Amino acid sequence: MFGHPKLRSWIRATLALVLYVVGALHLLSSIRLRNRAVVLMYHRVVDPEDLEKVYSHPGIIVETPTFEQHLRFLRAHFHVVSLREFRDHMINGRPFARRTCLITFDDGWEDNYTRAFPLLAKHNVPATIFLTSGYVGTGRRFWQESLAHSLFTALDQADGANARMRREILAKLGLDESTLSPDAAGKAAIKENVWRAKNFPEQERKQVLDDASRMVRDQSSPTELYDSFLTWAQVKAMAAAGIDFGAHTVNHQLLATIPSDEAHQEIEASKRAIEKALDKGIFSFAYPSGSHNAECRRIVADSGFQLAFSTEAGLVGSADDRFTIRRINIHQGAASSIPLLMARIVGIL
Repeated sequence: MFGHPKLRSWIRATLALVLYVVGALHLLSSIRLRNRAVVLMYHRVVDPEDLEKVYSHPGIIVETPTFEQHLRFLRAHFHVVSLREFRDHMINGRPFARRTCLITFDDGWEDNYTRAFPLLAKHNVPATIFLTSGYVGTGRRFWQESLAHSLFTALDQADGANARMRREILAKLGLDESTLSPDAAGKAAIKENVWRAKNFPEQERKQVLDDASRMVRDQSSPTELYDSFLTWAQVKAMAAAGIDFGAHTVNHQLLATIPSDEAHQEIEASKRAIEKALDKGIFSFAYPSGSHNAECRRIVADSGFQLAFSTEAGLVGSADDRFTIRRINIHQGAASSIPLLMARIVGIL
């Protein structure tokens, strides 16, 4: 009974609220964030009414009203810094002010411009976006969203050949087609499990993507527009308004899994593309999905980056390694309220 996801969520939310009301979370944040910073990692900001049109995993989405709630709270209770101020502390080893916070976004989704940017400007909060340069302004989508969209679209197809292929792909993802239906529940199950393909050998994953795409090649859907990425015009507009940008590779490759020369190209080419578009240098990098090793870190440093961010959870000290900076992933399920956000920051829930 206590293992039910909804019950676990309710228990977490209730415990966080109690700790918030009695002041324990405020006390813990003051203690744990003394001379340390928290780097928040967001990805997508989506309006609640548009969630059904999105094919991204829930673990990278925060709803627009929740995001604005976060900004109000952080603006009032934290020292939210720009990327340059954060860098200066890291390079000089100068302790952070109490409750220092840096806000980052990974990938470069279009809703960073349409949803997050207006709220960041409204509340005068600085932020940094790490761009997957090969997707900016191209109409390309990440393989996860493409695969989820194709499988869900194919669920109610009756074609015999496609039906067998569909069953085989779903089985590889740990899904039983007989338990799925073309509704919100079926879509949620597909989005939750499509990430398993990340562990497939590259050639097998490409084959799965090709097969899934072929099943629905003649079908189109306006929902595809909700999983798009920024354009260079949008990037330039945000940069002119003070948003900082960093690199996130060209193609969102998992750097620790590819040959060194390919990793070198992914890292350096993304830096060049962004610097050319913005007509100025950039100095920060974020490892896609946190994938890195010693060779990747060396390439990042040799490419002229001064900071590199991981996905490992934790707080940051100014004396920490500048090329494995920890961050805390923020999404709706983990931080739908201020008490839950605080509990996640201090690392107790």
